[in-house]
Amino acid sequence: MDLTQLTLIQQIQAGDESAFDVLREQYGALLQSMVSRALAKEQSAEYNDLMQEATLALYHAAMKFDLSQNEVTYGLFAKICIRNRLISALRKYRRLSPVPVKAKPVLTSYQRKSVRRASMKMGELSELVDTLFSNFEKSVYRLYIAGYSAEEIAIQLNRSNKSIDNAIYRVRKKIKQHFSS
Repeated sequence: MDLTQLTLIQQIQAGDESAFDVLREQYGALLQSMVSRALAKEQSAEYNDLMQEATLALYHAAMKFDLSQNEVTYGLFAKICIRNRLISALRKYRRLSPVPVKAKPVLTSYQRKSVRRASMKMGELSELVDTLFSNFEKSVYRLYIAGYSAEEIAIQLNRSNKSIDNAIYRVRKKIKQHFSS
């Protein structure tokens, strides 16, 4: 770590607010980049709110950084703190986002019959999932129909992207074979 950054962190830990202003300016591009990536994941979040969370994380990182150790740089420590704080903020936004209430549509008799047939197929599909899929395929299937991408599923299940792609292929194949017979 360079001497000026070390001095800045020491001054911040001693309570010098102007030193934090300098540090915040130095890390401005990182803050903006991380907030922009977070906004791409959750459009209901507000830029200013996330920027405030990121700035607070930068401040807390400066306050908590152990100057006596040499294993982790302040930049890496700050980035981890900011990322974790933004993840928590995004989770909060998702929890607090109001779910839009849709008016119940008026269906024709043909549409009601179609819905009943589709419901029967869904019951059959649910049975198919329980009987034909392996536990891993069930996990992949449930996450996939919940709207997660293969890459996100791989992260959640701690598997490679290729194994998730293969599982999705097997699931689709089994469903197609079952309903085409």
